[in-house]
Amino acid sequence: MLLRTLVGRYNLSLGQKEHCMTCVWLLVSVLGVVSSEPNWVQIASGEKDPQRLVKRTLDMVLGTLQSKQMDIAAKQARIVEVVTTVLDVDVMARLAIGRYWSAMTRQQQQRFTTLFYELLKDSYVRKLADYNDQKVVMRPGTVVERRAQIPTDLVSKDKTIPIVYKLHLSGDRWKIYDVEIDGVSLVMTYRAQFQDILAKATIDELLTQLEERLKDPNQPQKG
Repeated sequence: MLLRTLVGRYNLSLGQKEHCMTCVWLLVSVLGVVSSEPNWVQIASGEKDPQRLVKRTLDMVLGTLQSKQMDIAAKQARIVEVVTTVLDVDVMARLAIGRYWSAMTRQQQQRFTTLFYELLKDSYVRKLADYNDQKVVMRPGTVVERRAQIPTDLVSKDKTIPIVYKLHLSGDRWKIYDVEIDGVSLVMTYRAQFQDILAKATIDELLTQLEERLKDPNQPQKG
């Protein structure tokens, strides 16, 4: 139901891609690092209120980002744990590829989902060091049936960036399926990139390009 409702809903301008990609690291800054509590997975899995889930994560994240005891490698390792727990990567991947999902074989779908997760992780892990004492302000969220939107503001010395976390109930757990950064959807930014490539390339060629990009993140995009 979530995918039927959302797929095709956005028509993101390709000119917004660069702006949103530079903001991808914010996803981790606000969601992506687990606190030192060893039972984070149980905490996140058991949280029934989406607003509280985001707030508790933010509180933990900021404490970790400000920690002087952890190096970048340790923070990156914790990122993987939290991303696996909090994000609905399967839904994000399907939304990102859009109408091409149904044209994929099951093997291609699995390969794409894995590559999408690795691409997402690589994008924000490399930006982790950009954190510079930003503060997060929570704003009242909305919950309608099995969906929730939790708005926040990321406040730095010279600007404030609105970030909205979009969640849905997956089974009995709230999970994030998209993040809007300054009005730009993270998932739909990826979709614009993928559709740009698929206008000229096959699905297998897209998958190969993603593998190459992961090996060399600085290579220019083809297609």
